[in-house]
Amino acid sequence: DLKPSNILLDERGQPRVTDFGLAGELEERARLTQTGQFIGTLGFAPPEQIAFKRDQIDARSDVFALGATLYTLLTRQPPGHQEGAPYAMLAQVLGDEIPPPSTVRPGLDPRLDAVCLRCLVAERDERYPSAAALADDLDRFLADEAVTGSRVGFLQRFKRRRRPLLLALALLPGLAVLAWSAQRLRDSPSATSAGRTPAPAASEALAIDWD
Repeated sequence: DLKPSNILLDERGQPRVTDFGLAGELEERARLTQTGQFIGTLGFAPPEQIAFKRDQIDARSDVFALGATLYTLLTRQPPGHQEGAPYAMLAQVLGDEIPPPSTVRPGLDPRLDAVCLRCLVAERDERYPSAAALADDLDRFLADEAVTGSRVGFLQRFKRRRRPLLLALALLPGLAVLAWSAQRLRDSPSATSAGRTPAPAASEALAIDWD
């Protein structure tokens, strides 16, 4: 269940994924062949998870969750967020109508719009194929290079402007690297608790002064 509140920073500032209880619950429910009940966090769960298509959940599902985390770091709200309107959020996620981050926080670089929206495409084949590919595009952005986000051409009409987000953006490649190992770690919950010291949640540690 990748989301900001489940990502902690250790004493060296490295991101760590925590809380693998959901993975265990999913496995238990699979053994019991229970269906028709959504498990996850709205706004960070990909369409295939919302639609109970468990056989379609793979690395690209983690890419969606990482994109939602990036979106939240940039805008301070999850994709498609509408206070008190969960069905409206569902409609945006399932209908591929999530607004670009810059419409929530004007002035964001359109390349970040492109990266986020490619992660959050409803059709998983159109997302980044892996967390490593997402990390590569974030590295390109940090190097002030063009990104490969599929919608960057559409977004080029927006004026490119720098924002003081380097701290948050520098963390995202590390989060992306974590995604590929998340499934392996889910199989060994005890490994995540051994030797871990209390650390602030990433969403708290990356508080950005927007004023």
